[in-house]
Amino acid sequence: MHLRSLLAGMFLAACAPTPADGLVLEGVLTRDESCVVDGTEPLRADGVLDTSALATSRPDGITYQAAFRFLNYERAPDRRSAQIAIPYEMDLDNLLVEIRRDGATLDTGALPNPFLVPLQGSVGFATNAEEPARGVGAGTVLPAAYMPAIDSTMADGGDLELRIQAMAISPSGAMRTSTTLVYPLHVCVGCLVTCAPPGVAPTLTCESGQDDPSTVHCE
Repeated sequence: MHLRSLLAGMFLAACAPTPADGLVLEGVLTRDESCVVDGTEPLRADGVLDTSALATSRPDGITYQAAFRFLNYERAPDRRSAQIAIPYEMDLDNLLVEIRRDGATLDTGALPNPFLVPLQGSVGFATNAEEPARGVGAGTVLPAAYMPAIDSTMADGGDLELRIQAMAISPSGAMRTSTTLVYPLHVCVGCLVTCAPPGVAPTLTCESGQDDPSTVHCE
């Protein structure tokens, strides 16, 4: 089966967990003034990505980075019956991302859409049926390789919709799939990153070119 068809089918075939029994991708976290990812920070309602060519502050290219908050309603495995110690957490492994516009999957040419990207982080297990465990994961939701396709479609800006699922690995090695997060993303050209005048210190954000305005020294 073609990779694109396989990944698209995962969105339809995956049994999305309910809060009673599974892993919930709750949302995208804001960051504090020191850019520390804290699971207690508020969640973003949407995001903004500036695709302008002011790349001096983005040496790795234009990307969209995000930190996520997870809830896990799955109970911890029984360590007493295990021959070895089992950690009380699952490792977050990948994000499955689909870029959509106007209700349809965005044409990304030769690149797959949906696609997988690495996810770093972990989440614990619930200790009772009412209180989920909480965890944080972070990853590059939109890699730089996807920017040319987004630029060609969104030359004048506009709105995208990202559908995101997370994959985690349980202590036994079994794969867990989260609920789907629908995340609106506004694309603009030059709305966030501007050139600082000579002699003026730049104003940088946690991730230049996304979500918050910044000024950079342009060459």
